[in-house]
Amino acid sequence: VDKICKAITRTGAQAVHPGYGFLSENADFAKQITDMGVAWLGPGPHAVQEMGDKLRSKELAVEAGVNTIPGYEGLLESVDQAREIANDIG
Repeated sequence: VDKICKAITRTGAQAVHPGYGFLSENADFAKQITDMGVAWLGPGPHAVQEMGDKLRSKELAVEAGVNTIPGYEGLLESVDQAREIANDIG
């Protein structure tokens, strides 16, 4: 990340697209770029942070009225509980 920021400074880049993969999912990287005054061409740091937590991202999707795949919305306590829930879901 430091090398990328140095390259941005050296080249005078005005915008950064994180691509796909680990940099696109790094909220700290997104914040560092925006703090440099460079346009971040992707979801903002807050969105990246929220979407990085799969349980939280599903909660946000449900709150926004987005259709989601049926599943269990909680932490599983045992293998037996997992089996029961899986059988209920189908």
